[in-house]
Amino acid sequence: MKRSSIFLFTLLLMVVFSIPASAAPNENDLIAPLEDAFSKNNQEVDQYLKMMGFTEDELAPLSTKLKKEIASNGGIKIKVEQLDPEERIIDKDGNDITNSRISIQDYNDSKFSLYGLAIKTASGTTENTYDIYAQYVWKSRPNFAFTDTLAMSWQSQVTPFGSPYSVHNWRNDPFTHQYTNSIQNQQNEGNSVLIDLLAVDSQQDGYIKQTVKVSKSYQGTTGSVSLGYAHKIIPGIVSTILNYFSISFSGSGYQEFTDRFNFTY
Repeated sequence: MKRSSIFLFTLLLMVVFSIPASAAPNENDLIAPLEDAFSKNNQEVDQYLKMMGFTEDELAPLSTKLKKEIASNGGIKIKVEQLDPEERIIDKDGNDITNSRISIQDYNDSKFSLYGLAIKTASGTTENTYDIYAQYVWKSRPNFAFTDTLAMSWQSQVTPFGSPYSVHNWRNDPFTHQYTNSIQNQQNEGNSVLIDLLAVDSQQDGYIKQTVKVSKSYQGTTGSVSLGYAHKIIPGIVSTILNYFSISFSGSGYQEFTDRFNFTY
């Protein structure tokens, strides 16, 4: 019995160490969810995400909470992208003053960044399943802290599954706090959420996640996701109009960021 146990233990070690840690995963070999992901330390989570196909550069901008969320669902990384969003400024009267020399705020856009991600989580007989994310990051205190809006929309070949999930995180060292963003719109074409931005000096960030399904008849073709973020510079809430692969904000006194990212179905 003792000799058998030693043999099994040796065989297990051979199997574990024969798997190359840096090998790029095959798209069809989905990585299982990481058990107890939210109790793991950062190094353990990063190593797991590398198994899912992330590189060091791709992990760098992601928040700790988002990393653990992704690892807890498993799958294969299809796309992660730091975006360069287009910007518009709408004044308190609803006029577009993007090209105006009138300064309505002392705003440094390096404070804000936007990211898009797509993770393949399942492959069925007739369809593939993806988790798509939009992450925003405020690296320091925003000059205005009211109710912002985050939105994303997709193409008509995409079918959303379940409800969107969205959270906002902020730090009060050594603690990280989190609240759930409220859903503004939930449609077949896309989703939008409301963010109660905080007047804090530390970094605050958040994301919206939506699980979607795509027919395998589209496999190998390019899919696109449109992203939008409206940062209010006066009290109030912007309206959000969602169509397939289209986001429009309406209102007054806000700064608008819009962009998109592509990935292969």
